[in-house]
Amino acid sequence: MAVAGNQLQEKLRRESVTNANLLRQFSPRVAERLLSSGRLRLGGERCEATILYSDFRGFTKLAHDMEPDDIVEMLNEYFGHLVPIISTYKGMVDKYMGDAILAIFGSPEPDPEHHIHAVQAAVTMQAAIAKLNAELQARGAPNREIGIGVHCGEVVHGFVGTAERMEFTVVSDAVNRASRYCQAAAGGEVLLSPAMYERTWNILEAERISIPTKHEGQLLAYRLRHLK
Repeated sequence: MAVAGNQLQEKLRRESVTNANLLRQFSPRVAERLLSSGRLRLGGERCEATILYSDFRGFTKLAHDMEPDDIVEMLNEYFGHLVPIISTYKGMVDKYMGDAILAIFGSPEPDPEHHIHAVQAAVTMQAAIAKLNAELQARGAPNREIGIGVHCGEVVHGFVGTAERMEFTVVSDAVNRASRYCQAAAGGEVLLSPAMYERTWNILEAERISIPTKHEGQLLAYRLRHLK
């Protein structure tokens, strides 16, 4: 019985550590709901979500002559300004891809206003970078600029991997489409897909444009000017 008790305690300890690691990517509110609902398991669900893709313009060139510690410090400063904004508007960072951020709104917890919240987050992120650049200029440091693409659609979200090593992620063609709009966005710009514009036109002013893509030809996009 003593051996069995020790084994049980060790199993519970490992499960506690695993759950804590899984929940680190969520806000405390969402993490608590996932834990209490018993949804920390492999599997997926379909839902409507908004994908925000943000990319650091000119990062490779800027980092070329920098020391590794300075590059990491620059990225951490950059992420430190943007990630809290995503959380404020009920979004979740799905993953970091080098200097890029993939964020999801409306997942894993439903949010009836995820389209609006994603647009508000994008505008606030650009404003935060503009403020950061003012501070960088005072320090004699180079500017940071980001391009943002926002799209929405059906996604499959859930925990993937193995029982020992799993993480929450979102899979969908909508993620790839958001990437296309991000790639076309210049520094300081937010580009919306037509699907996003149809759902948020009443809260913003935007310019209709066409963007080139490698595999899909010209895509219709809306360059966000400002929120009403």
